[in-house]
Amino acid sequence: MANKTLSGKLAAIDPAAVASNADNIAGNMKAAKSLYRFVGIVDKVAKVETANMAMSGHSAADNSRILLTGQTTATENGVYQVSGGNLTRVNHSLEAGNLVEDMENADSSKTVFWKYADGDNWSKEEFIDGAAS
Repeated sequence: MANKTLSGKLAAIDPAAVASNADNIAGNMKAAKSLYRFVGIVDKVAKVETANMAMSGHSAADNSRILLTGQTTATENGVYQVSGGNLTRVNHSLEAGNLVEDMENADSSKTVFWKYADGDNWSKEEFIDGAAS
């Protein structure tokens, strides 16, 4: 019952239990994934492109994900997976406020997300030590 609230989900991720056995590790992984969905984080991307990009000819590693935010046609903005240098759209049922985590960020003092808004628009959201900037 306690795992239905945000604090309950956080409490279920017990770092002390991780080293005890495989069942606890699997349970903590499931709780972390559930927490991501609970707060609206729908994906993680290796790269964010803010300028218009072609849908082919990419040098990113296969199976990596890219968020396009600056396409000339806004409906082409979104999360794509790379395969053989080509981009294939990842189909998410997005709602305004959903987040995509930007894994390209090299600054360990902040976490970068991109927030979806209606009309296929994305805005950058940075959190520094837990505070929005």
